[in-house]
Amino acid sequence: MLCALCQTQECKEDSHIVPAFAYRWLKRRSLTGYIRGSREPNLRMTDGPKPRLLCPACEDMFSVWEDRFAKEVFYPVHRDGITDLKFGYDNWLSKFCVSLSWRVLKHAIDEHPGLEFPHGHSPLLQPTLEVWRDYVLGRRPEISYHRQHLVILGHDLSLPAFVDPAELSLYFDRGIDHNTVHSATDAYVITKLCRILIAGTIFTKKPSDWQHTQVHIAGGKYGSGTFQVAGCVFTFFQTAIQETVQSRTRISPQQSKKIADAVYRKAGVPCPKRPPS
Repeated sequence: MLCALCQTQECKEDSHIVPAFAYRWLKRRSLTGYIRGSREPNLRMTDGPKPRLLCPACEDMFSVWEDRFAKEVFYPVHRDGITDLKFGYDNWLSKFCVSLSWRVLKHAIDEHPGLEFPHGHSPLLQPTLEVWRDYVLGRRPEISYHRQHLVILGHDLSLPAFVDPAELSLYFDRGIDHNTVHSATDAYVITKLCRILIAGTIFTKKPSDWQHTQVHIAGGKYGSGTFQVAGCVFTFFQTAIQETVQSRTRISPQQSKKIADAVYRKAGVPCPKRPPS
């Protein structure tokens, strides 16, 4: 099987869709030492999905950008918060964001072969992949209108009549997610790394819907403050949070017991005895 990116070398290892550093951080925060996904809440996981996707050389190329993003953005955001968050960047940030959007979109297409994406967007997916692929391989200097947006989700947020504020806060703080989102006027690849959101543009008629979020190819400066995102992103949030809430109702009694036991064990207190069933 050839590497999906360079298409010349053999795939010899599994590749993370979402970088491993996000899962490592989430596991350290977990009371149980495991993570659970909303699709299969009864399955305890130690890592995210890793399909056969890249050759070792392309994996190493991605790792350089991942390591820098983790060091300069992800860990500072999750360790220190976003008060007065500021950092400068050059093209390593756009390379990281594009590489992430590329692999999420590629994975979505491979997971659902033949699926018709909403609003007639299916014909747009492969050309978008090719633009991003050529950019990360250094075959083109820009990405046209397939812009990348970066949003730090550490601010206090209130969306009345949208979702439960507690669920909103929990999802924004700890959720790892990736998917495509579509409306009649735009389509994006969304990747959420706990408090960080990255959106890659597949198509949009309203680029001005995004304010103070664009990752510039040549580099720039990022600072915490007010921002604006496209409306369909909030639809993505709403759907993801609803799925997360519903998944908890599907946790089996056996798994619920394991979760409770782990919580008491980590707290260093005896687990209360349960009456026989």
